Amino acid sequence: MENSIKFISTKFNMPIPRNKYVKREQLLRKLNEVFNNKIILVKGNAGSGKTTLVSSFIKENRLSKVVWITLDEDNNDIYSFWAYFLEGIKDYIIDDSKNILQYFEALIKENDIYDILTLLINNLCKSGEFIIVLDDFQYIKQKKLVDTLNYFIKYFPENIHIIIITRNEPTLHLSELLMKDKILRIEDSELRFSQDEERAFLSETVSMELDEEAMSNILKSTEGWIGGLQLITIAINKSNNKVIGNIRTLNKYMIDYLSREILESIQDDEKEFLIKTSTLSYFNMDIANKLLKIDNSNELINKLIDSDMFIVNIGGGKYRYHSIFKEFLKLQFCKLSYKERENFHLQAYKIYEDIGDLEESLSHLMIIKEYEKALLLIENIGQNPKGWTFLKKIPLEYIAKNRDMMFQRIFYYFCNMELSECKDVLYKLKNIVEDDFSTKILEFSIALVSNNFKDAIKVEPLKSEEIKNMNLSNVTKAIIHIISSMFLRLDDRYEEALQCNNYVLDIEKDMDNIYIRYFVLTFRAQLLEELGRLKDALLIYKRVFKMHEDFIVLASLKVNTYIAIAGTYIKMNKLDEAERYLEIAGKAIDTSNAELTFGYEYNIMELKILRGEKEQARQIIEKIFNLDEHLENSVYKFIIFKYLLYLQLLGEEQLKQAVMFYENNSNTKSRRLDDKIVYCRAQYMLGKMDLALQIVHEVLKKAREEKLVMEIIYASILNVVILLEDFNTNKREILNHLREAIYYAADNQIFAPFIFEGKKLIEPLSILLLERYNNMSSDEREFLRSIINSKTHNNEEGILSKREVDVITELSTGASNKEIGERLCISVSTVKTHIINIYSKLQVNNRIEAIEKARKVKIIK
Repeated sequence: MENSIKFISTKFNMPIPRNKYVKREQLLRKLNEVFNNKIILVKGNAGSGKTTLVSSFIKENRLSKVVWITLDEDNNDIYSFWAYFLEGIKDYIIDDSKNILQYFEALIKENDIYDILTLLINNLCKSGEFIIVLDDFQYIKQKKLVDTLNYFIKYFPENIHIIIITRNEPTLHLSELLMKDKILRIEDSELRFSQDEERAFLSETVSMELDEEAMSNILKSTEGWIGGLQLITIAINKSNNKVIGNIRTLNKYMIDYLSREILESIQDDEKEFLIKTSTLSYFNMDIANKLLKIDNSNELINKLIDSDMFIVNIGGGKYRYHSIFKEFLKLQFCKLSYKERENFHLQAYKIYEDIGDLEESLSHLMIIKEYEKALLLIENIGQNPKGWTFLKKIPLEYIAKNRDMMFQRIFYYFCNMELSECKDVLYKLKNIVEDDFSTKILEFSIALVSNNFKDAIKVEPLKSEEIKNMNLSNVTKAIIHIISSMFLRLDDRYEEALQCNNYVLDIEKDMDNIYIRYFVLTFRAQLLEELGRLKDALLIYKRVFKMHEDFIVLASLKVNTYIAIAGTYIKMNKLDEAERYLEIAGKAIDTSNAELTFGYEYNIMELKILRGEKEQARQIIEKIFNLDEHLENSVYKFIIFKYLLYLQLLGEEQLKQAVMFYENNSNTKSRRLDDKIVYCRAQYMLGKMDLALQIVHEVLKKAREEKLVMEIIYASILNVVILLEDFNTNKREILNHLREAIYYAADNQIFAPFIFEGKKLIEPLSILLLERYNNMSSDEREFLRSIINSKTHNNEEGILSKREVDVITELSTGASNKEIGERLCISVSTVKTHIINIYSKLQVNNRIEAIEKARKVKIIK
């Protein structure tokens, strides 16, 4: 990514226990069991002394190997939480810390976090014993985040001990650890002060002298609640004991009353300081001086600390307020005029930006809805997990004004396969944007995620030069070029699509964005495959597999690569290799991803057809038809029709429906060559040979002009199938078209189009080999022989049947018909019948010619 993630450093500081704090001996002894447990849960209400208990335990025991992370509402997000978690424990990650953090910064797909966590868990097994404290865990509620935490908690090693400090019961799966007796719990009831501890707090910690009646009244009202006790002591000090008689029981209203009493009893400058700084996650002397335009903040901070004003020292000269008082102060801040609050947040945004804390700076802009400024800050944060997190919070009407952020937000949804959310955002953006450039990209993207390729093809793709000249980041230019190349591919403009692809590969080198690299390489392999360059496609897939090894965050996309490379091997009729990859993909595929499932089932179907397992192929076709969301558009329909026609599973009425479907769902521009080939075959099977020939000639003309190798091969073979209705009349044209198909298929071993047709091509291919032998290269002849003589897994015969091969083999030894019959245990008349068939198939007139030609085409040695 272009920028590293920035962190609020104070979140990693353990709060320093106040002077003369009450030592909770019983609870401290209980916490001594921390190293015998994996999870330590400290649960209590606000102001119950949870944080002080844990921080004092660490201080008392002089523990140094501790990672403290204070959470807030911004951390209730997969990216934000794990970013802070990884940053906090980076010193305990052995060897791979840099790689793991880099993998995380490259993260776009949320589910890829599991691969990073697996790597992290394995690594932490090698680290020493240490403690992780997650303070204010009550903010962690997001289901996807909780799921990742459950995964980590299930597998993290025994040498790690996690202390969770929370107000509420966390929604974590802790039952397994509970059964193993690996959880230590401290509940709210245990955290409450005993009367002896309350008396010690009043007399020793805050040095308050009270008579017994006043003391009893306080103890009765607080019921051991530490926060309430502290609140009362502050109020008493500020009001000269007048509040004691008004205290009956502590509830929300009494807390508000005591807080008001405190504010009314202090000077105006102290009050302003408290109210305004309460909106900050943290502050120090310099920040407070600049924000409040004063020069005595250090004096005020010390004065408030001496008055026990719920100020928490988090180290490094930085402070924050305890939540019990902070919430009240923030309510007072909200009573200021909107203009005053807005100006304050704007000043805070600028001050925190100047000191490099972009996250805190951004939070102030979000509060006052300064989204345009926020977008500029997000750009500075960069295309990393934290940037994506904030970007999702910006309203679309502001996103629409910033092309960079708009297309990167779409890319985020696309990478996470959140297609319904992506579609919803696209439609909303389309109704907001006003420029033609963005509208065009959005219209195509809507069609793409909706699988409505008919509408997608109607959109004229953006020209590469037009995109390059836009004032956009390289990341956005790359995304738009990838989208444009998809446009061009759907319009059979493969060379232009490759040019877009080349541009992305050039600028991607300086981007360090592995997702861009992954998508551009896999899409390039698909383009090359459709251009018939299967060997080049395989080389790219090898590069992609190397990426999977190097970047764990791409692990979840590995199944896509398995399916893609299997498709390439299928075209080459390397079915064992294809099956191996499909078997791996089948174990890992997410069946809720309909598009990926379609690709997987489609490859399995082709594999079954090529192996002659036609019934299994038919069953898979039925299964694919149930993927309704894909079969609502003509592209997917015609993919299936293609194989129904190969398997001859459509009756006359169904053929007419297929023809009607094509004619109703395409116009002149949206008639892709693949679809036209299927349409042509359907017309041929309906007996409309002249129309079929006209269509296939149109396809060939366009395919030759655009150098679309796969379409040339398929169309040439279909032309041959049609012309075979009158072989003798059309022999020359048949051989010419077969010769063209062999010319384009041989170098990249494109077997599948020939094998799909079955044995009907064996005889004309044999004649081609015999009559055009000298006009072909050795590679072409070998390729042709491989088709003719291959045991093609579709159970079709070669040029000669097995028994005919036996007969010609015996003929080559000089044996007579009688001798052949005796050796093969067949009658002489049967031998004669086989010889007549051999002469016919090899186009020869006698034994000597038959033996010579059989050797020439390598039927016999």
